[in-house]
Amino acid sequence: MASKTAKSVAVRLAILKNRKSVAKVALIRYGDIGCFGNYSIKTPNIDNLAANGLKLNHHLTAAAVCTPSRAAFLTGRYPIRSGMESSNRNKIFFFIAASGGLPESEITIAKALKKKNYKTAIIGKWHLGNDCVKKGDGCHHPLNHGFDYFYGLPLSNIKDFGDEGESVVTTYSPNFYSYFSLIPILGITLCMMIYKKHKVCFIFLGLVLVIIPIFIIIFSLNLKIINSVLMENKKIVEQPIRLKGLTQRFVEKASNFLEKQIAGKSPFFLYIPFVHVHTALFCADEFSGKSKHGRYGDNVEEMDWAVGKIMEKVENLGFLNNTFVYFSSDNGAHVEERGKNGQREGGFNGIFRELWKPSIHLHYTRTKIEYRLDILRAMNRTHIEVHG
Repeated sequence: MASKTAKSVAVRLAILKNRKSVAKVALIRYGDIGCFGNYSIKTPNIDNLAANGLKLNHHLTAAAVCTPSRAAFLTGRYPIRSGMESSNRNKIFFFIAASGGLPESEITIAKALKKKNYKTAIIGKWHLGNDCVKKGDGCHHPLNHGFDYFYGLPLSNIKDFGDEGESVVTTYSPNFYSYFSLIPILGITLCMMIYKKHKVCFIFLGLVLVIIPIFIIIFSLNLKIINSVLMENKKIVEQPIRLKGLTQRFVEKASNFLEKQIAGKSPFFLYIPFVHVHTALFCADEFSGKSKHGRYGDNVEEMDWAVGKIMEKVENLGFLNNTFVYFSSDNGAHVEERGKNGQREGGFNGIFRELWKPSIHLHYTRTKIEYRLDILRAMNRTHIEVHG
């Protein structure tokens, strides 16, 4: 399947020879978009991409969750080959201090395009690791993977980053804090019983049953302060992140990057992995309460606005006729927590629909199986030279 898909994609990329490229990736359910049949959430800007491009109705990814899926998309390889897949329940990076990440040896789309003199930038969610051995070494950072500029989240957006008091901890284990609170109580009771006769045992139990559980509880309650980080290149610019207005800041940074390309003669690659519509849900005041689908719909419509503003900038700068636009979800739809198999069922079986512009076929829909991994593979296969 992969080889046939690579040929199919290669043909399209060959048609797009001598064009600059802009890539967008968003976490969203395909059924939330108007051009895919949703008439209750307004997405006119994304619908416009579909009306002037190619819509893929059976476009598959390599994983059901973001970290392995993004690794596969950027490298054109199964995530297991780069060590970005796990057999554990948690297949993503939850902590900024995690030492894992996309190996520097991997060839990403950005690295491949830099060899063709592209200017590259990522604005949005990275979620492929940060440091290796010590804080600040940045071995997994986007700047070490072919990107000239980074503005966004080294991790993901999780419930803890919002202002509603929700947490991924209680999502996975609703009684987590209740159970862990009982452990110190039990530990204190046992310590009081054995303190006089067994002081060594007292110290051990105090450490295991009191101090460690209390530390875990405090750590879990402060995930927002610890892990909610916004970076510009390798500098932390917000901690915790101010979620309201974040999409507008992404649009501003993307616009600034595009404007800088006017003076330069090099082509560019702009990768915008939006934070929407991942929980925690957030949006600016002008989008709040506007959708028929509550806060989720408000988030979708704000993201559509962002797509429109960036495309407007592309057009105003005169890039539209030599720009390749690729819009996709990073993994398939799922029914959030407590649904049938959650991410494993909905994510892996989700249908991926991409919008391509300039149009190879105007308002054309393709239903054959396509594969996201073949984007990079097709570029290398056809040895496409892209000039601004």
